[in-house]
Amino acid sequence: GYFRLEKVGETWWMIDPIGNLYFHNTLCNIEPSAAPTGTKGRKSLFEWLPDKGDESDPLSVAYEYYVFSEIEGVMNFDIANLIRKYGDDWMAKWRARAKRRLEVWGYNAVHNWVKADVWCDEDGNHIVPYSVTWYPQGNTPMLTEGIRGGMPDVFSDEFPGEVDRHIKKVTAGLADDSMLVGHFIGGELDWRGLCNAFPRMSIETACAKRLREYLREKYNNDVEALRKSWNNEAVTFEDLMPDESAGEEMRQDMLGFLEIFADRYFKISTEAIRRYNPNHLILGERAHPSNFQDEVVRATGRHCDAISYDIYGDEPGPQCDRVYELTGRPMLIAEMGFRGRDRGLAGSHNTLPTQAARGQAYEFYMKKLLNKPYFVGMLMFCYRDQMFTAAPFGEAFNYGLVSITDTPYPEYVESVIRVNRDLYNTRLNMSE
Repeated sequence: GYFRLEKVGETWWMIDPIGNLYFHNTLCNIEPSAAPTGTKGRKSLFEWLPDKGDESDPLSVAYEYYVFSEIEGVMNFDIANLIRKYGDDWMAKWRARAKRRLEVWGYNAVHNWVKADVWCDEDGNHIVPYSVTWYPQGNTPMLTEGIRGGMPDVFSDEFPGEVDRHIKKVTAGLADDSMLVGHFIGGELDWRGLCNAFPRMSIETACAKRLREYLREKYNNDVEALRKSWNNEAVTFEDLMPDESAGEEMRQDMLGFLEIFADRYFKISTEAIRRYNPNHLILGERAHPSNFQDEVVRATGRHCDAISYDIYGDEPGPQCDRVYELTGRPMLIAEMGFRGRDRGLAGSHNTLPTQAARGQAYEFYMKKLLNKPYFVGMLMFCYRDQMFTAAPFGEAFNYGLVSITDTPYPEYVESVIRVNRDLYNTRLNMSE
């Protein structure tokens, strides 16, 4: 069997491949390294670095290990620490300890930013449940850029074929994997920025042409009706932004078009996934909390099995109730977490004074989450702290359950164990 979703009474659950109730309770970054440190052009800043390629120095291999890709001039201090701690067979020893921790701490899956072979047996088979994230557009022309890859022109002629080609490639060999829980379609996509960009896009793009078709249809090809609605005498169907004015009616029109755009994005992406991986769940986008637009939520709900959002903060708030009201789909928290300011790492929002306070915040958040009947999973960010010298995307935070020396934070871990030990009892005996 495979993982599936089922409403039992008034409560949503995942059901595991052998038919048991299952709550997808997992960590991001269960990986030996969060990110490498760039040394190119700034080696003089470091008191010490191993010699790359020096076979007599076991730490020299720390230059070669990076979870995402090969990048010139990076040193991985996370890996150097693991080599110091565990010796020559550091990967096997780290993996055995991480797997044991996962079991003792009460997590039941791995998720996101995990090197493929870390959680596989010698034959390449996954040994714990996992989920995957795809950015499906392949080489589709892009409308916007960003750290997550930007937004593709879903109305371009290339989009359907590129999605099919890319999904077929990246999901090869997964169709019969019973350990695969499901697929996420992108993460933290900039729907808000896209919506704001619509009227300014080049008329040469397929998206801009489709937008004008939408407006002509809505206003019966009557430019005076468009001008009256937008309260802008200079606007035309060809030039939507003759000045910087953007009233509420124009904003509503752009949101209406955003739903058409999002619908096509999810429709074509989910059709491709189901074509090549019909046995697995489609868990929506790992959406950013700033993108709770009803229009995107509705489009996601029409095509995906579940809705997923990154929600940091004290608790999953009323916006989640709104999502369920709009879609009737079960939900997952795709990222959450708490960081402390007592370990010398950076911090801003969601930063707490001590590790014990992090644990208390975790317990409060999880109690709120487990008492909402539509949640079927939670994916916490993250297993290990981020390296201060690496700062991926400007992040160097104390989000981890373990430090950069692979040492657990006992106060935080105790709270995690307490919550996870009683997770199913809490879920089965819900009370606000």
